[in-house]
Parts: sequence; structure tokens; C-alpha cells
Amino acid sequence: MREGSGSRAKRGSPLSWPVAKRATLALCTFGCFPSHGWLGTEEARNELHVVTLRKPKDDVWACATRRCWAWKERLLGDGHDFFIPRPKTTRRLCGWLVSTASKSVPLEEVAILGNCKRFDIYVALAQPVEATEVGRHVAEAICQQMAWHHEMAGWSPALWLRRAAAGFDMPESVAVEPLAMADAQVKQESWQLQRSLELRSGDAVSTYACSVAMALEGRTRSAFNPCSAREAHIMLQLKRSLEAATGGDDAPCGRRLLCIWRMALEAGKALRAAAEPLARGPAQYTEAERLLATQLVKCKEKLRGFRQGGAVAQLRASAMELLESEEWEDPSRARRRVQRLLHEPSVALKAGMEVNETKILQEAGQPLHNGALGVPVL
Repeated sequence: MREGSGSRAKRGSPLSWPVAKRATLALCTFGCFPSHGWLGTEEARNELHVVTLRKPKDDVWACATRRCWAWKERLLGDGHDFFIPRPKTTRRLCGWLVSTASKSVPLEEVAILGNCKRFDIYVALAQPVEATEVGRHVAEAICQQMAWHHEMAGWSPALWLRRAAAGFDMPESVAVEPLAMADAQVKQESWQLQRSLELRSGDAVSTYACSVAMALEGRTRSAFNPCSAREAHIMLQLKRSLEAATGGDDAPCGRRLLCIWRMALEAGKALRAAAEPLARGPAQYTEAERLLATQLVKCKEKLRGFRQGGAVAQLRASAMELLESEEWEDPSRARRRVQRLLHEPSVALKAGMEVNETKILQEAGQPLHNGALGVPVL
């Protein structure tokens, strides 16, 4: 039945519901839960994605969603104990996900945020990929990790005491190398889990991260209260998760995800610094939306600069190579001239504009005959 053809369906029956609502009902049938973001975003093919699994309802049992959430709580905690973080386990899980990169899903960066409400996996790829393909890859990787953890897990009083002494931060609970567990049960589990995931891509990734930090995500105007202890706790979770995924040569979180999370933290701090004590409600919600829009513009500019960084580096390398191919009376002055010449084109490239690189390189190789700056030795 087409949308809007509810004349044949009884009013109020599921057949008369909109397509999105009927699809949500289908998700619940598979043991999942209703979500406003499971359909993904318009920018499906992108190099930035966030895969989200929300906490299932208490009455949802014996499904891939519940098993994945139980595994996440055993591995990373339930979010309530985040004052005792598990940075080693979080970092190892991020690094393991990076190691599962393939030609179809070339993962370069991974950062994970797990708390009492959501399990977010932020990924940055080497090239744009469809969001559904990223969701499938992440679901399969997580289900392989779950199966490995189930086989290796055990319990004894001595083991529990050792885990408690380490603050339950046990990186050995995460596999070291990519797994090859492709049996039927794992495939079926990953298929069910994939249908429970929310997928966001492109600019929606930074929007989601900032909204989470500002307590906007999933909140209505009337229920908005960013200064409550519960909502402000997300700032500590973001900060410690970021610290766990960065630092060191083998950090799984690179500059793109680092930029997004830092912008999210800045947005959350700016909102709470400007808010009056116990400020809440529609007025504060409007202020939060304004700050969010400003922060998203800054984040988009920085990410665009990262994407164009390769073109800028290539242009500068070509100009310097051309400069060094000649002999100059004053090489330092000639180098400064070329650097001044490359400044405006570099800014334009970072802003996403096109430049005439051939003309720029021709000007960089042309000597000034007035002797004011570096003149090639004849």
C-alpha cells in the first residue's frame, strides 16, 4: 500500500501508519527498540560516520541488541562507574576495530563513547563509504568480539579480585588481532544487530557529538536542563574517552575525530558557562541551538581544512621543488618570496576553493629582474 492510501486500512491500525512508524514497529518485532535515527542521514557516502547503539528497553531480552549491550557493560562498564574509567580497555577496543579495516571499509580512526544510555563508535575512513556498509562492518566486528569474549570469559574469586584490583580495566578482555569467526550464528547475530544501529554520516557526526555534549540529543525544549548533574556528567565521559583514544604513536583516534570531540567539549563548556544556575526550559534551549550552530560552522571549516591539507602540501612541495631546481644569489629571500606567493592559494584551498596551480607554479619559478628578490645566477 502506498503512503497516503489509508482508505483501505482501518483507522488506527498499523497499516494506516506512516512508513517510518511501520518500519519502527518492524524493528521492535526483531527484538530491538524504536529510535529516531536508525534510518541514517542524507550524506550516506562519506568518510566520517558514527554508529550508535542505544540501551534497549528493560522488557527486551534474548536478542542481539540485549546481548551486545550486556557485553558492552561487562567490557566498558555501565556508565554509572565512569569515575573509575577503563582507558586501557577502551583504547584496545578502538585499536582492534582499526585493525579490521578492509578495502571496502578502510578504517583509519576510531573513538568509542560508552555510557548508561548509548554506545557510540565514531569512525573516520580513508575514502567515502556508504553508511550501510560501515554499519554492516561494525556490526560484524562487534559480534566477532562478542563471540570471542564468550569463549574466553570465565569467572573465579581470584579472577574477580584481580579485576577489581585493576579497576575492572582489563584490556586482555579484547582480542588482539582481527578475528575470523564467520560461522552462521555470528552472521545471524550481526544481521540482527545491524538493524538496531543508528547511522549518521558527514556533518551529522559533528552535530550529534555536539548535541550529546550540550545535552540536546534526545531532549525536548521543556525537559532541557544542561546544568543538572546527570547531563553535565557527559562532559567527564567525553573527556576521559578522548584521553583513552589519543596520545602515543599508536593512537586509534586521529586529528579528524579529535577535532570533532574537542569541538563537542568546547560547545558543552560554552553552554554551561553561559547558563545561569539551574537554567532550563525553552529559553535556554534556544541559546543552546545558537551555540550549536556557531560551533558546527567552526568544526566544518576545520574538517574541510584537514581534507584539503593534502592538496596544500602537494602545491607547496611542487613550488619548493621548482625553487630548489634553480641557483639563487639569495636563496633565503627567494624562499620567502615563494612562501608569500603560496599564502593566498593555500588559504583558498583550505576553504574548498579551486586554484590555478599551473599559473601559481609558473609565477613561483619566474625570477624578478629588478634585483629586489632572489634572482637566479646566470
